[in-house]
Amino acid sequence: MQKRIVSLEYEIRVEGGELLESSAERGALRFVSGTGQLLPALEQRIDKLAVDKEESGVIPAKEAFGDESLIPLKEIPRREFPAGEKLDVGRVFEARAAAGEPIRFKVIEAGKDLIKVRYLHPLHDKNIAYKIKVLATERADRPPPLPIGAVGLEEVKE
Repeated sequence: MQKRIVSLEYEIRVEGGELLESSAERGALRFVSGTGQLLPALEQRIDKLAVDKEESGVIPAKEAFGDESLIPLKEIPRREFPAGEKLDVGRVFEARAAAGEPIRFKVIEAGKDLIKVRYLHPLHDKNIAYKIKVLATERADRPPPLPIGAVGLEEVKE
């Protein structure tokens, strides 16, 4: 599909709950389609809409955040877990990164010295509800118009 610059009003929330982001708080969103700025599943829905059209719905968690089996594994030394902690395969842990942001990871394999984990998006198991309305679109492959003076014309002021 041809890339386009899209302006839209939106509301994104966890299904049945917490508001994550909205244009009522931040203003209209302007983005270039096909550049990975949005969740691919949301962008697919936006790409189907013409100007002044709106849509609402729910994106299932797996579709919103992808197949977790494609996320690379990382090994964490067992000694970094609290002594006696059950490290059952499939168990999800929540922790804080050095900068304080929350992180989630799932135990994939528990060895004697190393634990293989897969880091997860904080909302990986949440369905995402959305409301979108396309305000304007323009082709992304056209350069912006030249300033009037660049083409040898003068602006007439009355």
